[in-house]
Amino acid sequence: YDEMQDNNGNYTNLYSASREAIFGITYDLKPVKLYGGYEILNAPDGSKAKGGTPIVNPGASYNPYPAVYATHAYMSWLGAVWTVSPKVTLRGAWFHAGINDSGGNASLFTAGMEYYLSPNLFLYATGGEVVNSGKANFSADIYSPPPAPGRNQFTGYFGASISF
Repeated sequence: YDEMQDNNGNYTNLYSASREAIFGITYDLKPVKLYGGYEILNAPDGSKAKGGTPIVNPGASYNPYPAVYATHAYMSWLGAVWTVSPKVTLRGAWFHAGINDSGGNASLFTAGMEYYLSPNLFLYATGGEVVNSGKANFSADIYSPPPAPGRNQFTGYFGASISF
């Protein structure tokens, strides 16, 4: 549970001045680990009529779409990590989020893998697609400009990780 108020002591924005509760669980079946969770956000002063501020994508320097002033949101997720061998790990997950006040809802589907070249070096790749409905314009990557409301977006990344 977490609370953050604005400078006036109010809850005016789902992402910067709100109440938040998160519940999660993992279950290790070896070689597969399952996980799931639920998050709820509440900003009772977040409506435009109460002086709330619109929710925005922090990575978008420009958003041409109508502002959304929301007071409630939720997100749920389910996923699995499969350790195929000491060298290969596969991941998959589903996330679903919804925002009231015409914010819409969206699902994000992800899949990824890691390949260990040594105990200190591995390669990784992940892809994901967000499927927006209604007026939702969630990005597949938080630092990507949002798609048009109701449109989907795909993202992927890959790289290497070295630990010393």
